[in-house]
Parts: sequence; structure tokens; C-alpha cells
Amino acid sequence: MDELVKIFKGKKTYIVVILALVLAALEGLGIFTVPEWAWPALGAAGLGSVRLGVSSMSKEVEKLKDGSN
Repeated sequence: MDELVKIFKGKKTYIVVILALVLAALEGLGIFTVPEWAWPALGAAGLGSVRLGVSSMSKEVEKLKDGSN
């Protein structure tokens, strides 16, 4: 499980974007109908992963600012 977490670290936003694009393409082609609740859920997942990235980056900047690499 830890290996899986390491693989996806830093890639969560990209995964959400790719999933949204695939689902949109499938729905646009009439192959699959995405439930209405899925779009807001994908949006929330994307925003959550961006927020996590910003938080993580701000901690790194604080470390650099304090000089404690």
C-alpha cells in the first residue's frame, strides 16, 4: 500500500483531470452516461488535490525561509 501511495504522490490532480476528460469523451460519444452527481464529485476531488498541493508547497517554502532544509 505504501508503494502505491508513493507512486501517486504528486499526481492526484493529473489523475482527476484525466478521469474527467475520459468520462466527458465517453459521454460525448454516447458510450457511457455519467451520473449528474459525478461531475461535482470530480470537481471537488480536483480542488481538494490542488489545495493539498498548495498546502504542501507552502510548508516547503516556510522551511526554506527559515533555513531548515
